[in-house]
Amino acid sequence: MTASKRIVTLSGAGFIAVLLIGASCGGGGSAAPDGGGAGQSGGNAGQTGGGATTGPQGCAQVAQVLCMREIACAPADAGTTITQADCVRLEGISLTCDSATTEDFSACIGILKSTSCTDLDSASALPSCSNPINMIPLSDPQMKCGDFAQAVCQKSATCQGVTPTAAQLQNCTTQAYSDIGCSLAMSVGATFNQCLTDVGASSCPSADGGAGSDAGTALPSCDTAITFAQ
Repeated sequence: MTASKRIVTLSGAGFIAVLLIGASCGGGGSAAPDGGGAGQSGGNAGQTGGGATTGPQGCAQVAQVLCMREIACAPADAGTTITQADCVRLEGISLTCDSATTEDFSACIGILKSTSCTDLDSASALPSCSNPINMIPLSDPQMKCGDFAQAVCQKSATCQGVTPTAAQLQNCTTQAYSDIGCSLAMSVGATFNQCLTDVGASSCPSADGGAGSDAGTALPSCDTAITFAQ
């Protein structure tokens, strides 16, 4: 569920170190984008229960149906569960429902309602859902978060001593984008550009994830570079 993937800040050296170790630019596999589209707002998603299946209302129905199905399909022992209202709010932000225009979500809504719990994740990635979702433009905070993800991958390549191909860098960036939770980026702070500079200039983390003496220097500029929905 897209709405469950969120952090509050890009919290300096520890978080950066984990990302750098996990972000491999040498592999050839591809990673699926987190939710296919993301946005800054989405308040309409919590207010629309039916009606039009295009534009913001249709997108809002996708958020509502997806949350309803995912909550119903979640195992009873899954731990802390998100409420329907919070899920819809966060999915609306992730999907950038307020920025939707003429996209038609009717086929996607039908698939999400009828598919089994086992197939729910794969169903949301089918063209009937991914095509209209990917047509919604990304928000500026979400795109900036993507820039941060790319900076992490470029630094990771430097630390690994490799020169990634364009495809490898894109794959790494897509995965980092998902790991960071960029689909829920809400605002960009005044220190964002400095954060990118500091990531590039930071020391490479140790293989223990930053626990050793060479864990790297804290990056306070990244603490408030991007804030996320929660």
